[in-house]
Amino acid sequence: SKSQSSPLWNVRNGESEDITYLSLKNFVWRYRGEGNANLVIALPREKIILRMQKCDYNAILDPNTVQDWEIKLKKSVVFYKKVMVPLLGTEFILPPDLARISEDEIRDIDRLLLKLRPTFRLSKGLRLGLVTVQPDYTLLPPRVFLNHNSSYLPQNNEEFSTFCVEIKPKQGWVPLSDRHHPKCTVCLKQY
Repeated sequence: SKSQSSPLWNVRNGESEDITYLSLKNFVWRYRGEGNANLVIALPREKIILRMQKCDYNAILDPNTVQDWEIKLKKSVVFYKKVMVPLLGTEFILPPDLARISEDEIRDIDRLLLKLRPTFRLSKGLRLGLVTVQPDYTLLPPRVFLNHNSSYLPQNNEEFSTFCVEIKPKQGWVPLSDRHHPKCTVCLKQY
C-alpha cells in the first residue's frame, strides 16, 4: 500500500532517486525525540516525520566531511530499500526518501529545539541539511480500523492513541572469548 500524498511528500513513496528540497516554514512541526546520532521531528498534519542527523557543534564541517555524512545517509536509505523492505514487506513500512533543508533553516530549527531537548543531548545538534522523510509510524493508518468496530475510531477530530516501539536488535550476550570483559560488546561501546 502507498502512503497518502501530501504537499510536502508528493508522489514520494520510496521509488524516486531525486532529493526534494523542502522548507518547514509553512508547516506545523513538533519535536518527537532523539538518540545519540539522530533527531526526529514530526509533522502531525502530514503524518510524516523527518529524521535529521546530528553532529558535534565543535566539528569542522568542510565539504568532504559533509559529503561523507551524506554518502553514509544515502547508503542507509539504499540498505533500507534493498534489504529491509524485501525482508519485512510493504504492508506497514515504506522506505524513507531523502530531502534537503537549507542551512539557514536548519540553524533556525536547531535554535528553536534547544529548549525542548534533554540537556545531556545538547553537545550535538542539527548542522546537516540532508534528512530522511517517512510516514509517522506512531500513527496507525485508518485502514487498520476499517474491518473492526467503528467505536474504536476517534470522534470529533480526536487523535488515535498508539504506542510505538523501536526494535534495536543488538548482541546482548557475552561470547566465551570476551568473558574477560564485564559487559557485552554493545554495552562497552555505549560509554
